[in-house]
Amino acid sequence: MKIRKFLFMVVIVLILAVFWSCGLKIPGKLPSKVGVKYTKHIEFPITTMKISMENLVNPMIEDAQQSGFQVVNRNPLTLSYGTSVVISPVSLLGDIENQIKNSINGFSQTLSFQINTDEIFSNITTLNGSISLPGFSPISGDIAAKSANIGDIEIVNSVDVPVVAGTSVYIDLGTLSFDFTWIHVVSAILEISTSVVDGNVDVSEIELVLGTVPSIKPGEINDMYFYDGDMVGINATITGAGAGTVRVSITLKNVVIDEAKGIDMDKYPVTINIPDTHIDISPENWQITLSGIFVTNFTVDATNLKVVKNIEVTSGGATVASGDPVVFDSSKIITVSNGLDVTGTITLKGTPVDIDLKTPITYEIVPDINIESIKNYPVDTALFIPLPDNVDMTKIGTGTFNVEFLGITINEATGTLTDGTITRNVQISGNVLSIDAAGIELPATLTLNQISASVDNGVSKIDYTGHLSNDFAIEKVVVSPTLLASAAQNVNIDVSDLAQFVNSLDATIVINVSYVATGISNLTISATSNILEDKTIVISGTGESSITNDVKTIDFSTLNSIDFSIEASGDLVLSNIEKGKDYGVDVTITMPIFEVDKVDLKGQKYTFGDPITLFDFSNLGQDLEFLKNMDLAFSAPVTFKSTNTTIEATITLDISGTPVSISIGGSTDISEIIKQVLKDGALLTLSISIETSQGILSKDSEFGVDTSLIFAFEGTPNVNTVVADGYVDLLDLKGLAEIIDSATLTFAYWKNTTGLKTVFNIGGINFNIGTATPALNLNKEQINSLASDNTYYSIILPAGEKVSLNADGCIDVAPYISVDLTVATQVTF
Repeated sequence: MKIRKFLFMVVIVLILAVFWSCGLKIPGKLPSKVGVKYTKHIEFPITTMKISMENLVNPMIEDAQQSGFQVVNRNPLTLSYGTSVVISPVSLLGDIENQIKNSINGFSQTLSFQINTDEIFSNITTLNGSISLPGFSPISGDIAAKSANIGDIEIVNSVDVPVVAGTSVYIDLGTLSFDFTWIHVVSAILEISTSVVDGNVDVSEIELVLGTVPSIKPGEINDMYFYDGDMVGINATITGAGAGTVRVSITLKNVVIDEAKGIDMDKYPVTINIPDTHIDISPENWQITLSGIFVTNFTVDATNLKVVKNIEVTSGGATVASGDPVVFDSSKIITVSNGLDVTGTITLKGTPVDIDLKTPITYEIVPDINIESIKNYPVDTALFIPLPDNVDMTKIGTGTFNVEFLGITINEATGTLTDGTITRNVQISGNVLSIDAAGIELPATLTLNQISASVDNGVSKIDYTGHLSNDFAIEKVVVSPTLLASAAQNVNIDVSDLAQFVNSLDATIVINVSYVATGISNLTISATSNILEDKTIVISGTGESSITNDVKTIDFSTLNSIDFSIEASGDLVLSNIEKGKDYGVDVTITMPIFEVDKVDLKGQKYTFGDPITLFDFSNLGQDLEFLKNMDLAFSAPVTFKSTNTTIEATITLDISGTPVSISIGGSTDISEIIKQVLKDGALLTLSISIETSQGILSKDSEFGVDTSLIFAFEGTPNVNTVVADGYVDLLDLKGLAEIIDSATLTFAYWKNTTGLKTVFNIGGINFNIGTATPALNLNKEQINSLASDNTYYSIILPAGEKVSLNADGCIDVAPYISVDLTVATQVTF
């Protein structure tokens, strides 16, 4: 956000908002209904505003921090940067020392390797998993029988009655005697049969008379109650001549009832089908055998009832369980993808029974079964055992790969171990599958296909894990030559630049080699160098050796480069690697001594590296352009000192193209140069060079350059600095002086912690804006003088006025306008 936006432009907007067109109007945020009648003084609030400086300065801070500056203070913003350059015999060869150290570290890390059975075959232990056996949940439901057929009921059986021809008569057949107290017949067929025993008579138009029920014609009847003890008879028409005897039989056929009391259901049993039920086991194609029972319960709304169950469980069409209780045949093999199918009937018996078949019959089938065995279970696991990295051959000597299963006894299994040449099948030992690995070479693949097993009682999950047998051993491991080749290190350092500055020097260098080798006897380390002795070290068992420099004085007049090479050779073959033991080699190489002494300097100029960029003053942005015109409180002392040397030297700092030279023991402040770089809006860069006289540096001689930059963003402008300006159209003010005597912009509260103090000039009228609460006054004459369509305004940092840049500063204000009118006037907002 620009300074003119968050600090000054609001002043212009607020003042202009007071005067508009030919009358007095209020900006859009004012209350919509405010009435002031006949007054000469008006006050009203404008708005509230709070704006932070963080967005302005934070990008500059972030850029500075990337260059190594630290934030010392935020209010005022103060940044610091410190650097030291030390020039000593050791530092002259520092790059050489580091490159040799890096090479021996890389060599030892690459060459060191360890082989053991647990690591090579670590993925055997990942051969683990579980077999979750299927479970069986209770099944429940309702049977909506509603009614049932109890067969035929005989009402009258061959009763002989005398009759007289020529009359319509009621024939009393006596009292009913049933095997129930009463029943409700939903439907039945009424049959009445008669035959003439003697006489010349005929019977027709026969109807049943039952208790108080009107006569019932033969045929289908519905919704009738029959009670034990009811009177029964028939109405009939007798034709013919004279008297005779008629034999009568009455029967209810296919009686369907839904309710009864005191019925003898042993005589009238009811059979009801239970719903066909399918039980899913698993979609896979393997087998199980089951033992145990299905406990079945049926609840009927009845008393004295006996439920006879006839239930069958089948799988794939074969019966696997039946009876009451439903007992599973553990010899029957069940394919799990077929599931189980439950069918059957219940027969309702008992006497005397009160029953209501309109109430649904509820049932529950509770499995109490165990999985006795699994057959052809698809473990379907394939484990690839690769060759270890940097190994060309691994051959197993003795031992087995074992997979142990918990909760089962294995009966059959299929699986193999193969290296492409040799193939071995799995062997069974109780709950363990094992494969003889002797003679197998890596890479190899272990595959487990299927198992069949007896399952321990109560087991619902079978866990299995893989491991090596205790006698497992590797017969032979051949390490790849690429390991040795990749470990080799070659260092070649061009010293031509150093030769321009140094005639010669003495160096003392010691490289220590320590090693532990197990199972390896044919490994050699060779080191060659033009400043160190050539050394060959045979690695066997545990030992130490060292490489030193037999050339103590390095003459740069004859030496163009420093060379150092280290490599390993040999045929690495490890034999008889036992389980639980480590084999291989562990090499540690260090350089405890790297001393430089008696450096014979030529007396030349030497530049330390390329220039570095410290600060980008070209990227301040428009909002911070005013910093270029300020005398800021920058401090940048630089000192040059020496220790234990009589050599004359001069250090030269190049600050963005401006050189500054300092002799030994001298110091200077380069802050004015930095301020000029700021004023120019350029990159602040720094490079350092040293020029010495001829002489000898001892090992404890040292030159040092210390630089400390403190950038405190506070100070005074060198000249009146315009930070924002422009033109505004205030022509509408013309003529308002007739009714406006004066106008004042003031503030209910004012907080300015930005550290900036400015002068706001409009039409030649100045207003001071600082930390104190301002009051901007305009009288009638000034209003007239501003009445122009091209009124100039500017915001100025006044010369000589101390200001600061506060990173955490803000403007927090609440302005209001006070207007004095020349006459009392009615004004409505």
